[in-house]
Amino acid sequence: MSHQMPSCCCGVEGLKIQNIRQYRSGDLYGHQFDLVVKLEYKLTNKKSPCDCNLKWEEKTNRVYFHTMKANQWNDMFVLLLSSPTFDPWTKGRKKPCPGKETITITIRRSQILTCQHGH
Repeated sequence: MSHQMPSCCCGVEGLKIQNIRQYRSGDLYGHQFDLVVKLEYKLTNKKSPCDCNLKWEEKTNRVYFHTMKANQWNDMFVLLLSSPTFDPWTKGRKKPCPGKETITITIRRSQILTCQHGH
C-alpha cells in the first residue's frame, strides 16, 4: 500500500485593498496601498495540487518599465516577476494543505517630480 501526500487546490477567499496613502521620497511622488489576499487550500482528489495565479494588470499612458505598452493593459506580475514587490506571493506563501493564509502585497506607484521653468 503506497502512502500519497495530500493534494490541495488553492482558492481566493477574500481580496481587499487597504492602507491607501500618499508616497513621497526625494524626487518621487505617488501613492501606495496594500493588497490583502486571503487564500484557502482545500483537499482534492486530484493527483497534483492546483495553485492560485496572480495577475496584476495596469493601464497607463506613462510607462515606467521598458516592456510596458502605453494605453494598453499590462500584466505587471509577468513583466516584473522578479520584483521584490511580489515576494510575498512568489516566496512568502506557505501553502498549508489543508489550511488558510493571508498574503499582503504592498504596491507603490510613483513618478519623478520635475520642475519646469517657463520661458
